[in-house]
Amino acid sequence: MNRHETLSEFVFQLSMQLESEKAYDNINCLREPFFIEQFQNCIDNDIRMWLLDQNPTTLLETDKLADQYTAVHRAD
Repeated sequence: MNRHETLSEFVFQLSMQLESEKAYDNINCLREPFFIEQFQNCIDNDIRMWLLDQNPTTLLETDKLADQYTAVHRAD
């Protein structure tokens, strides 16, 4: 969810994503977004907000981007 959309718009986007991924027909389509969400719920808000802007589609990509963010900001 970005700060410019309402909660209703956010829910609509989520439902459209599930439908476009045929998630209702295949439980495996739900795993990756679920794991990404769980990962993002356990990290600092700054990293989470940056990841939302990057829009990773796999947990592996999410992890790599989070590591990159952390490495760059630790250097500061």
